[in-house]
Amino acid sequence: MISKDWCTLLKACYNQDVLVGLKKCLIRPLEDIGFLRTASGGRSMAGNESQLTDWISQLDSSDGEIRQSARHQLVQAGSDAVPALINALDHSSETMRWEAAKTLGEIRDPAAVEPLIEILADDDSVRFVAASALIGMSNDSVPAILRALITEPARFRDGGCFVLHHLASDDEKLREPLTPVVEALMSLDSSLLVPVESEKALSKLR
Repeated sequence: MISKDWCTLLKACYNQDVLVGLKKCLIRPLEDIGFLRTASGGRSMAGNESQLTDWISQLDSSDGEIRQSARHQLVQAGSDAVPALINALDHSSETMRWEAAKTLGEIRDPAAVEPLIEILADDDSVRFVAASALIGMSNDSVPAILRALITEPARFRDGGCFVLHHLASDDEKLREPLTPVVEALMSLDSSLLVPVESEKALSKLR
């Protein structure tokens, strides 16, 4: 059975207002990225490790405006910031992990997919941010999630179900291969069915 928190989110997906809100949440960061890159002239932040370290540390600030500003700067840095943000996912502060996951979701670098999938198994609010990030990176995240469900179906059942359910509902191209996986994840025999259906879905997507 799917846990209560994930079930609440799954039910909310049937509410069109919630879907519109989630889409805005996922799309707006891309607009911010476009603005920031234009303003900077596309300049690389490579070599500015000290500045990146400062911005990463600011993600744990008690001041929301400072965190937001740091997140925007890190999004502007793009792939240069990804390794440090991935490391921040292991930080002891939930705020730091939350902000790091959100920033990685805005950057949408494929290197962040597997670390974000690992977060799906966590017990805090960061897992929901990671799920939203993975939904926005579906081209890269879906195969990786399916592989995780093949090897560790119990560990990634709840988070994987949320992400794949949303994508199967919202993307016609993914609906046919992912729907049997979602049904397996929700079944009482999920430990037996999920690896089989995930393998089938992965074959269809290759």
